[in-house]
Amino acid sequence: MLLGNLRTSVQSIITITDAVTLTLSDFYVLAMGANGYTITLPTNPPVGKVYSIRCRNATKLASVAYYQGGSLTNQFAVGTVTYLVWDGVNWHQF
Repeated sequence: MLLGNLRTSVQSIITITDAVTLTLSDFYVLAMGANGYTITLPTNPPVGKVYSIRCRNATKLASVAYYQGGSLTNQFAVGTVTYLVWDGVNWHQF
């Protein structure tokens, strides 16, 4: 049986413990560590690019840096999951 354009994809899972700039191949991000730090999102990602960030560290993330569309500092509580989606101009948090 032909399944047409059925696609499968394996999304990358990375664990971070310090400041990092995410790549286009990253998807799931487990933020670990005892101190807050900055996660920088890439510039010029494709429209619809999504990051899923789960805060698992002892305190909280210091900030997430949003570029191309301004800067926004945000903090995440321990245990929360945030989805960031690029619309071609700005990152949106869900």
